[in-house]
Amino acid sequence: MWLFDAALNGFHTATPEWRLQLFRVLLGAACLLKFTVALTHGGLSRLNPGTLGRHELVVKYGARDGEWLARVYQPVLFLRLLAGVALLLGLWPKLAVCVVVLGLLHERTYAPRFNSIYLMLLALCLLPAGALGTMFDFSTRTSSANTWAQFLIVVITIDLYWNSAWQKIRSRQFTSGLLLAQFVHFIGRVEHRLTHREFFYPPVMRRLLGGLDDAAVRRWRVMSLAVIGLEVVLPFGLLIPATHLAALVVGIAMHLSFSFLMPRQLMGFSVATVSSYVLFLI
Repeated sequence: MWLFDAALNGFHTATPEWRLQLFRVLLGAACLLKFTVALTHGGLSRLNPGTLGRHELVVKYGARDGEWLARVYQPVLFLRLLAGVALLLGLWPKLAVCVVVLGLLHERTYAPRFNSIYLMLLALCLLPAGALGTMFDFSTRTSSANTWAQFLIVVITIDLYWNSAWQKIRSRQFTSGLLLAQFVHFIGRVEHRLTHREFFYPPVMRRLLGGLDDAAVRRWRVMSLAVIGLEVVLPFGLLIPATHLAALVVGIAMHLSFSFLMPRQLMGFSVATVSSYVLFLI
């Protein structure tokens, strides 16, 4: 397995440069998607004076720092959007990575989500790369210029899956199916009160999975345990050439399901995670 070979020989193992260059494009698209979604549904006014978000920043960081974080909120939104475009196109990609990371760090002050940390780590892994490419002109060379960066991204994605599975295994509410049953049931009860439409669950899904009865919870339990199992075995499937394609299809289907449940929060994260699949082989 190339991961072990690369670690043992000081990351001099030759890898196709186009793989990381394609990942750079896909990660740029994931960031662009996430940053665009953040501008919708009143996102621009999220930290305006008098809002709960601004009040929470002041309480958390103090009047001076909280107000400053709120004032730079809108400029940061547009700067990181431009950085996402630059990363996708390969224009000053390492500078674009730094702006993307700073933008995500700022987001963490008012919306501390773990998927933002994962995106930051993926972006930072591009900094030691030696051949990120420009635009969509991918290299045909094989070298060790991107081996270290490719190794880091693969290890981080494996860690993401295994830690996620471990957290789910430790949660009795998740393994019982109750967590997802409660989530879908709650969304069905409050969806009509939301200012913007954020969810769409088909009638058949509401009928079979939208209740809190024993049958619905059992169905969610089967799916919850299936997700845990997939998160454990998926990295192995992606690393083995013979099973890579099947694992890729399963992984995409799994993340489509995640994004279906929480589209605004998970679309960018899902695209970024699936984008890393191209790096599991050399």
